[in-house]
Amino acid sequence: MHRLPKAILAIALLVLIFTAIANKIEAVSDVTAPTSSIVLNPSSPDGQNGWYISPIDITISADDLESGVASINWKIDGGSLNTQSFSNTLNLVQNPSFEDDGTPIDLWDEVNDDINSVFSQDSIGAPSLGSNSAKIQATSGTWNAFTNQANFAVATPYENMTSSVWIKTSGVTQDAYYKVYVVYDNAGTNGYSLIGPSTTVSGTNDWQKITYNFVASHDDAIGVYVELGIKGSGTVWFDGATITSATTSPSTNFVVSSNGEHTLEYYAIDNAGNEESAQTVDFKIDTKAPSRWTDFTLTQSGNDHTYIVSINVSDTTSGIDVSTDEFQYSIDQGVTWGYYATLTQCNVNFIQNWNGTASVSPNTDGSNQVTITTSAIDFCDNNWADTKYIRFRIYDMAGNLSISPDFAINGAWIEIIDGDMHSNDLISSQSSSAITYLASADETISNIDSENGWYLDEYDELPFDTYAEWATKYPTSTALPGGKLPTIDGKFKVNSDFTIANTTIPNNLSSVQNMSAVVFVDGDLNINANYSLHSTSGIIFIVAGDITVNASVDTIDSFYITDGLFDLGGGSAQIAITGGVQADDTNMKRTLSGNQNSTTPAQIFTYDPKYLIVGKDQLTGNTKVSWIGIN
Repeated sequence: MHRLPKAILAIALLVLIFTAIANKIEAVSDVTAPTSSIVLNPSSPDGQNGWYISPIDITISADDLESGVASINWKIDGGSLNTQSFSNTLNLVQNPSFEDDGTPIDLWDEVNDDINSVFSQDSIGAPSLGSNSAKIQATSGTWNAFTNQANFAVATPYENMTSSVWIKTSGVTQDAYYKVYVVYDNAGTNGYSLIGPSTTVSGTNDWQKITYNFVASHDDAIGVYVELGIKGSGTVWFDGATITSATTSPSTNFVVSSNGEHTLEYYAIDNAGNEESAQTVDFKIDTKAPSRWTDFTLTQSGNDHTYIVSINVSDTTSGIDVSTDEFQYSIDQGVTWGYYATLTQCNVNFIQNWNGTASVSPNTDGSNQVTITTSAIDFCDNNWADTKYIRFRIYDMAGNLSISPDFAINGAWIEIIDGDMHSNDLISSQSSSAITYLASADETISNIDSENGWYLDEYDELPFDTYAEWATKYPTSTALPGGKLPTIDGKFKVNSDFTIANTTIPNNLSSVQNMSAVVFVDGDLNINANYSLHSTSGIIFIVAGDITVNASVDTIDSFYITDGLFDLGGGSAQIAITGGVQADDTNMKRTLSGNQNSTTPAQIFTYDPKYLIVGKDQLTGNTKVSWIGIN
């Protein structure tokens, strides 16, 4: 057999190309709108009362079995419209939703390893993809499949392409999936070679979409085709088969982390201009536990070591669950926590648990701020040198738990390594805290020990810029890439609250080198997960609202600037902060368990001069940094 001359092959390829062009022209007659589907991660609310307590990772996918998807469009809460456009999405599969019957289905043939298997057209279809599907009932065999080999899709050598199909299974003992093959010219006849299989499905499952991106990997490729099949016994249905010249299937992914109640509207448009009716999904997010434990008050009741204790706490999103307030106290320097069975007596049973007898005002679920008040508590003696503590906890309506700081006469302390501390007010620590260099304040300084003996009290206030001033000086409208922390240089802006969580931290963040970024957050910043940066990279956060660090977090690495409160919350986990903090107010009252506070700091701040470089790169543009030694 002789190989066909190249001129004849060229003519053959031109025929195929003209056929493809004709198909594209014919696609103008497409009058069916595309269909889109949405996947949320987490798939259902992971909090209480219908609330999500994690940022939601959202993927919107679209199908169009004729002219192909041109764009996916979405907006949140009636805001600006976002559009993701696609190209080369014309579907090259004929009879892709198996609507045309035949023997049993038009333009599709059988690959039959099990003589007892049954191939049929069934009158059920995947969501919004027509009324029929291809069905295989197999009792055994290594491979039983529908194939469009005889009606393959046109392709060129090493073309990047994508495929997809919807699959539904029942009792599949091994695997249901599909295979992609390349068709190539073999000396004038067609040759076939397996490119690869898709992911597999087993057991019993409702309709799900499977995609497989591939390359038509052959020097003489002229087309590709699929085999939609099952290995082993069971029943499988297929619908909505696609092969396109696009590099990926039409989908878009983004993260919503802003707290509050939201409505997401989305729809797709195909290349013929057909627009899908808009779909909506409602969800509500509260990633922030109750905070701002303020106005701690002791009111003497009876002897000089019996007090009524009250504290305020706030939650501005889902509101407070007023039935969940509890407290416990310690009279032995934080070694043992609980309460005496009779709060005004110290000679009765001590219960190592939480006490839920305090009153809450207002006593209405969903209140944004409440006051918790205990009845009279006898702390057993007035030897306040043996530190006595009380702590509170409460949930919000979303199920976020907040534990207050431990309030004490002598409490936890702070260590600042290689840095300074300044206050435009006074500096006062419940316990003696340590600092490497300078402590300065507009008023007095107490209980701060400088390693170098550097103190400046009654010092002039420093003119710290506000969020609005920073944003005016260095404007940006660039969104965070994919709604996640940046891994590239630049200035970015979040026009809402932002939560640092596992779903918003890129997997490679800690290994990214020489990255300088500034993130403006026009809302609150909630830090719910540990993260660290490479020693050559830094992120500066400039925040309009509060910065709240979850009580379970123990490692963070950034420089934080906020107009509001920098709140480390309660809990007993030591936290290490690399970078620095500039805040209007702070809550740094973490305390370690047992008697660890006597020797170990609960909060460690380590200043890193790399943030001078980040500031120079992103907030000045041309300022030079010179390093000099001082004695």
